[in-house]
Amino acid sequence: MKKILLNITFSVLFIFLAVVPETNAVFKSSAKMTSGNFTSGIKTDFYYRDDKKALGFNICGINSYDRLEYLLTYQHDSILEGAGGSKLTNYENCVKEEWIILGLESQGSYHYFENVTGIKLNVDLFNTGVKQTSLLKTLD
Repeated sequence: MKKILLNITFSVLFIFLAVVPETNAVFKSSAKMTSGNFTSGIKTDFYYRDDKKALGFNICGINSYDRLEYLLTYQHDSILEGAGGSKLTNYENCVKEEWIILGLESQGSYHYFENVTGIKLNVDLFNTGVKQTSLLKTLD
């Protein structure tokens, strides 16, 4: 009898462990990942500065979010680089960030990278500390 109960217990535990990760996927799917023109109502402009040594972005349609985090990644000479930040949106409809340099800054002196490729902008939108949406945009 003990052996049967032990087998049933392990079977239930196995089923529970096998099913729970699939069930949690429902919670993970609440963050939408989209490309190009983002989710309905969200518009993102991602652009170079005139000298092409820095980037900026403007995101509109985000007045239901209180914070955003961004990560800009790119490569130069096969080296992966990146820059990131966070901004409070204060439930404003649009947020603009300018200028994220494609290089390094030290004591007011800039060194800009050449041959920059693979530029990607990842933006996570939060509401009360919970990530609601993830956006991905590339720039050629």
